[in-house]
Amino acid sequence: MRRQKWGVIGLAAMLGIAALGCGEKKTEQDNGMDNPATVINWQEETKDAPDAVQGQETLPPELQKLEKWELSDLYEQGALSEAESVRNSNLLNEGRFVFDENGQIYFSLPDTSVIYTSGKKGENLHVFKDNPGWYMQYMDGWLYYNAERESLRRVNCESGEEEPVAEDVRAEYFITEDGLYAGATDGVGVFDGSGVKVWDSAPGETVRLMMGNGIITGSYLGDSAENFGNGYLIAYRLQDAGCGYIRKDAMYTLWAGKWFSYANDDNSMDILTRHVYNLESGEDFDLGSCSYYAVSDGEALYYWDSRSDGTSVYKWKETEKQEICFLEGSDAAVTHMFLGQDMLYWIFRTYSQDGAKQTLYYYDLATDEMGMVYEQE
Repeated sequence: MRRQKWGVIGLAAMLGIAALGCGEKKTEQDNGMDNPATVINWQEETKDAPDAVQGQETLPPELQKLEKWELSDLYEQGALSEAESVRNSNLLNEGRFVFDENGQIYFSLPDTSVIYTSGKKGENLHVFKDNPGWYMQYMDGWLYYNAERESLRRVNCESGEEEPVAEDVRAEYFITEDGLYAGATDGVGVFDGSGVKVWDSAPGETVRLMMGNGIITGSYLGDSAENFGNGYLIAYRLQDAGCGYIRKDAMYTLWAGKWFSYANDDNSMDILTRHVYNLESGEDFDLGSCSYYAVSDGEALYYWDSRSDGTSVYKWKETEKQEICFLEGSDAAVTHMFLGQDMLYWIFRTYSQDGAKQTLYYYDLATDEMGMVYEQE
């Protein structure tokens, strides 16, 4: 694959990136759910706290109640489908991008108040809705989005008809054929048409959720701000509402074949770096990148790394790391990355004395063609 270079001129910069993520999966869904949730409480007795992977520290009391699970336990459930991996990837990047079964894209750039739509490569670009898109998902002709990060609504992509879906739903949620799984203040719950039924077995303040193979994983932060870069990775089993603790120091998680990718703060310097961990051999590689947002199609991992002269976009598959393009600009950085229908997208923000400029680029994974979808100054 050839190395592409795109030039951008910038003068002065500081980059600030918000955290959280969303995406899409095409299933059947309406406002009412056929499977109301049953609240399942954890056992009253407290189990001995499992040792965390990094050191022999004691877990917070609320996690001592959980079973001890291993990453290999999740891997044995089977590889995630491409659709699940793509959805999780776009969720991880704040759900600012989604696409339908024809490849039509919908996106909302940070610090803007509209949702745009276009063809795969920016064809027929226009405003879809005068509303910021936050944690968007697409299903059966409807675009779902989180309004003000606490209320879920949906818009018909053909008629423009809009209707409420659920109130008091935290930003992160998943739409499946079984119902709507949503983050809640006290943990993770299931929306049954009347409200979110929270599983008592799930600790609260769990963020960066990922779903696949009947399991939701997320990072538990608790009450300590120190856990922002070093949260506790926990998992929920949808079949029986079981909840387990996996390891410490794992945020912004993704799966790529037999590789588990995560970000953490290795050196306690408030800088997250992205890792890949081999679920079979136990090998752990620090990719040397501050790209805590990344995307995976279930086999390959795509991420970026910013340097003094510009930003490189990489592909990681098995043990092979490949640079697929280079974006020039010392005062510039990629802020978000997305996957579409055989396409890779990213938001590139540049800075100057006149302010910041955001550009949404596309990269055709089949032909290596690269271009611009939209530029906002």
